[in-house]
Amino acid sequence: MILSFIIGAVVSVMLLILKIKKKTDNIAFGPFISLATLIYIFYGDLLIKFYIY
Repeated sequence: MILSFIIGAVVSVMLLILKIKKKTDNIAFGPFISLATLIYIFYGDLLIKFYIY
């Protein structure tokens, strides 16, 4: 879940900096959860090892 927050925050900040979205616009969180799930499926062991050590 933490990964989806990080991905969502980075993408949201980039959208705000590039003026693609405004502060008042909604940004869907579902795609970030899906992307984080795929990353965990393919690289979960590596991420857990990195997190522990």
